[in-house]
Amino acid sequence: PNTPFRRPPAEAQGPTAGGQSAVSLAERGAAGPVRQPVRFAFIADPQLGMKGVGRTEEGEVKSVEERMERLQQELALFRGCIGAAVAAEPPVDFLVLGGDLQDEWPSPAHEASSMIGGLHRDERMLLERKQRDAVQSVLRVLAERRIPTIFIAGNHDVDDVPQAAYVRDYVAEWSKHPANMARDTDYEHDSSGGVLYGTFHMRGFQFVHLTAQYYQRQAPPADGEDSEYMRRAADEQTAWLRRHLPGKDSDGPKMLVVFSHIPPFMNDIEEPEGWANWDKASRKSVLEVLAGADIPILFVCG
Repeated sequence: PNTPFRRPPAEAQGPTAGGQSAVSLAERGAAGPVRQPVRFAFIADPQLGMKGVGRTEEGEVKSVEERMERLQQELALFRGCIGAAVAAEPPVDFLVLGGDLQDEWPSPAHEASSMIGGLHRDERMLLERKQRDAVQSVLRVLAERRIPTIFIAGNHDVDDVPQAAYVRDYVAEWSKHPANMARDTDYEHDSSGGVLYGTFHMRGFQFVHLTAQYYQRQAPPADGEDSEYMRRAADEQTAWLRRHLPGKDSDGPKMLVVFSHIPPFMNDIEEPEGWANWDKASRKSVLEVLAGADIPILFVCG
């Protein structure tokens, strides 16, 4: 944490946008001296369905159909973002989806209450499915154009306090997406199929993506199975990160680029814990692990 976060070299600065035929990471360039730029697009928080939240003029909770009508406007904006990434020149090497793909909170099927936010559980489940299907329809072009894509979990994907059931649903939804970059055999990742955390090397850079929700605390963690899962998942992710970083003075990457939904801190490493940063203990432990590589670090977050 006491290591200065230096400005990254221009070769790794982003985001940019574009598309290209997918080839193996080995062909794109492994660790070693920086030879040419790495170009990527980073798109976060489309949160499809957000504009449909609220009540009608009569004060009634909006139905699933009314919410889906407004979603069409958001779909056009999201298609424009993805289209820019696919069509831009020079093309990108990969795309990063930085979390919160849909607005509906994860897995209402796991909620104990039959009424959630004014809608019945079954209506919430239908809304969640429709929103995710809408996201899938926009992302279909990534597979068609063979754009390698990194999927990052946000709080609307796995909840503010991730639970095992929520994470399983997220993994089932996105790990098998044909554009998922973790399908590349040179991409090292956890057992989720690469949609929770992973790493790869390209042209002298090491890229890492993490599930930041494991490190966030919006309230004191409660006792019980859910909080225990979150603590265990955070520890496992940090241990995985430690194993996959270069040793000090090693002949490895010249820079680390870390992707996550929210950053370790916004303005100051000692700032209070809150809505858009990591808890202090996780912040300290993860940054110490990253600083151990003794190379510049660039965070790119949603």
